[in-house]
Amino acid sequence: MQEWSSKRTLTPAQRAVGVLAILALAAGLVRRPVATVTLGVAALTLLFAFTTLVRLVYLYRGYRTVRGRASRPPQLPEDPPRYTVLVPLYHEANVVPALCDALARLDYPPDKLEVLVLVEHDDPETHHACTESVRPGWRIITIPEGQPRTKPRALNVGLASATGELLTIFDAEDRPEPDQLVKAAEAFHRLPAYVAGLQARLDFYNQGQNPLTKWFTCEYLAHFGLYLQGIAAYRDPMPLGGTSTHFRTDVLREVGGWNAWNVTEDCELGMRLAAEAYDCLTLDSVTWEEAAPRLRTWILQRSRWVKGFAQTGLVLLRHPIETARAMGPVRYASSLVVVASMPVTLCAQLVFWITLCAYFLLHSTGGDVHYIKAVFPEPFLTLGLTSLLLGNFAILLAFVSAVYERRRYELIKWALVAPVYWLLMSIAAWKGVLQLFRRPHFWEKTAHGLAVEPATAQATVALPRAVRQPVTRRAQLYAPSANGNSRAESAVADLEDHAKDLTR
Repeated sequence: MQEWSSKRTLTPAQRAVGVLAILALAAGLVRRPVATVTLGVAALTLLFAFTTLVRLVYLYRGYRTVRGRASRPPQLPEDPPRYTVLVPLYHEANVVPALCDALARLDYPPDKLEVLVLVEHDDPETHHACTESVRPGWRIITIPEGQPRTKPRALNVGLASATGELLTIFDAEDRPEPDQLVKAAEAFHRLPAYVAGLQARLDFYNQGQNPLTKWFTCEYLAHFGLYLQGIAAYRDPMPLGGTSTHFRTDVLREVGGWNAWNVTEDCELGMRLAAEAYDCLTLDSVTWEEAAPRLRTWILQRSRWVKGFAQTGLVLLRHPIETARAMGPVRYASSLVVVASMPVTLCAQLVFWITLCAYFLLHSTGGDVHYIKAVFPEPFLTLGLTSLLLGNFAILLAFVSAVYERRRYELIKWALVAPVYWLLMSIAAWKGVLQLFRRPHFWEKTAHGLAVEPATAQATVALPRAVRQPVTRRAQLYAPSANGNSRAESAVADLEDHAKDLTR
């Protein structure tokens, strides 16, 4: 766990490489400024084009997976596992009653359900609200004073007290579907032991509040409804969300719990589980959340996410050979594209859009585009424009497809103008990256209770089915078992049986 800690933003080796890169860049700008800028633009263009292509592959595979999914009602195992629900709260007194009502609707045997409400030691208002609203048998755990003041630290305190075989997290504004725990318990019962995590879909109950919440909803429909589905289909490392993630508790303890110094703790945990030869899949159940309806709140939340992805990307690059060996080369490359490149491409997107607009404006008015062509020589100018226009258009179609697949037809017109939203994402990315080196562990709290619409429940369909054998496994997965088959062979047989059951 220590080598994955984000307590240090950069290791000494990374600092040395960074200093050398800055010196080389400075020298290049002094001696050959145009060539240096051109080289940097070429590298960014290739990275942007490649990551856009990979993202489109995941979205398309996710669309095919969702379209081919069978549906059947979930069935709780005969001997249900004990389930722990962790609920981290901080300055959330105003939403505690609605949260407790939502958790009370979870359809799981009460004697098998453990709810641990985690409240910071200096938050008496939330503690009092919890005391008034928690149900009999639930426990309120006070998080002791200490550093860092982050959600993952609170989750680790809860993990130390958890007694369930399975464990999940719900945030303050969450409204999970009542049968979500049943679906997760059945999935874990059917799936092999190396499937350590399941990510439920997240959606918003205040989607119609304003344009920002509508765009946010379109993004979540594509991200959780298609993108993560595609990642799971290829069995690549999954950047888990911060809520409605379900785990095998013993595996969580085995890998050391959450990284208390990382501000996107479950994204980092998904990468660490992959490095330990575990898989994460998706769960076809919905948790309804509150979309941030104010631009400032949304910027703070999004910049924290980008900062956490950057933290995780730097950790992935600390020991690339060892990490690639642990994950497998293909899965490691996937993790770099999905996680490490995300802050870079989001920041680069703003630069590319400004350059594109300047180019067309100057070209149409007879202005001088010599300088733009000098730093964007062919074929990189064509590649950059193609990636930006066609790539963004393809992702826009994915947004429309996700909205259409979920029959949220009123959002289609907002999906068609999503590029405006992506520019906001780029602005938030710049904020997050700049803050990485000034306040790397500062947790910018998202304000909740701003929605103007009540939470509503909607029905969902079936469990996800595993679609292909994992590419990379540790050596012990191939050790012969009592029946003469390896663990991997037995696991593949289990997955095939599970797929057959779902198609009946």
